[in-house]
Amino acid sequence: MKSIDTDVLVSATDQTASARHASARRLLKRALKGSWPIAAQVHGEFFFVVTRKRLASRTSARKVIAAWATLMPPIPSSVTAHNAALNLATEK
Repeated sequence: MKSIDTDVLVSATDQTASARHASARRLLKRALKGSWPIAAQVHGEFFFVVTRKRLASRTSARKVIAAWATLMPPIPSSVTAHNAALNLATEK
């Protein structure tokens, strides 16, 4: 299973991070096309980072998350989900 993490979403939003921004946008387009899921925890992390860095207002960040949730199914956070993510992260 492929999934998007917080850094990709933040870099796709942060237009001042030119090279990372472009790479993140390309990866996000692939994710959207493939309906990759996003962990619910990533939504929260994205909201925290972009509002703290003032890359988006709270209202705007919430709208972006809502749009992603309709295009890429959110994975509920649970111990099982976290263990599955750890397994994926450590696969060779």
